[in-house]
Amino acid sequence: MSDSTSTVLSGWSAPGETDSPRTALYTDAFAADPHGHYRDMRAQHGSLAPVLLAPDVPATLALGYLQALRILRDPDHFPADPRDWERGVPADCPVRPMMEPRRNAIRSAGSEHERYRSAIAYALDGVDLYGLNTVVADSPGR
Repeated sequence: MSDSTSTVLSGWSAPGETDSPRTALYTDAFAADPHGHYRDMRAQHGSLAPVLLAPDVPATLALGYLQALRILRDPDHFPADPRDWERGVPADCPVRPMMEPRRNAIRSAGSEHERYRSAIAYALDGVDLYGLNTVVADSPGR
């Protein structure tokens, strides 16, 4: 991340660049009471909390809606392409397969992302949203 990233989100620091204790998201204790852990992280850190995705795999978790939106809407500072991130992650890390690059709009950036997005937008432009709403509303099991 660039030095200007920290000015994009107040209180943000790149994973690995904080002295604050990190909440381990992979533990039985977290799984037993995730809401309590989220509450504690918000109280201690605000809307951006230092976490561990797996042992020795630091990350910053966006807990606030507005902070998450700012991150999602700023691909220059927060790219969806995980290749830079995975350079520092061990090959045997249990969360790595879920975050590896994929050839789709979600896990790409730049011109590749625009190419995927334009194909998706073109396909969805042909969908009658009112007709779709009626079909879904009339579906069994609703």
